[in-house]
Amino acid sequence: EAGLQPARFVEVDALSLMVELAHHGEGFSVLPMTAVRQELISGYVAALAIERPALSWSVSLCKNDLRPLSPASEVLFTQLKKEVADLVRTGHWDARLAAGLT
Repeated sequence: EAGLQPARFVEVDALSLMVELAHHGEGFSVLPMTAVRQELISGYVAALAIERPALSWSVSLCKNDLRPLSPASEVLFTQLKKEVADLVRTGHWDARLAAGLT
């Protein structure tokens, strides 16, 4: 809709390379804002929101109910849920919390 036409296509898999290419004006990337938060704050890269169509995704943390987690894994599982909830609540991750995630 913006009338942009790519001159060439390059597919890369490394976040650092995506950021460097964008920084040097050699490309664009579709990334979550959290992936480049510091680069945005510092002005190293710029970002535009994709509004139409709106994009959304789910992030899941899964475990097998048939195999109990080790005590260390249980601590990690609990801490990850807390960290994600804190990031959302503080606005560092623009997302909605699923029901039951506090």
